[in-house]
Amino acid sequence: MKIESRGEESVVVVLTAEDMREMDITYEALDYRSVETRRVIWTILDRVKRSLGRSPETEGRLLIEAAPSDDGGCVLCFSGAPADGKAKKRMILKKEDEPLIFQALDADAFLTACALLKASGDRLRRWEAYRLNGAYYAVLYPKPACAQALAFRLGEFGDAAFRAPVEAGRLLENGEPLGVSAK
Repeated sequence: MKIESRGEESVVVVLTAEDMREMDITYEALDYRSVETRRVIWTILDRVKRSLGRSPETEGRLLIEAAPSDDGGCVLCFSGAPADGKAKKRMILKKEDEPLIFQALDADAFLTACALLKASGDRLRRWEAYRLNGAYYAVLYPKPACAQALAFRLGEFGDAAFRAPVEAGRLLENGEPLGVSAK
């Protein structure tokens, strides 16, 4: 297990396939509603606290972003997020399979956003561009530690929001591919 601090409120934990076996969990089984996932998350947070001498928790929410790694392991990014007023403390597990869908304000904004996406290659696992009903879209799969920052940056050029894979599927099925992508 590799633990790396990224600022005051963010910690990245890289789990190898062996770490996952030792904790008796798979990427596919990660679901914060599951008792087993909560056990694993609390075990990891305990190790983070022992390793760094602090926890990534804040007074608000703790966002946990997960992405599979190529070796059968998993990358977890723990980030503090401000309270949303509904609960003082709460954890949210966001898996990589929730795509970020970007809809541009117009063609010029879309082209500018595409240039930004091409320059952000190391922040994305992959992305694809589509046109549907006269609007321009990009379906993005950002790396966990970069997801919120990328959504914020794209917000300058249109609407960027995390959506269910079903909505991305609608674009993939019905949209016209624009031939602009990175994998």
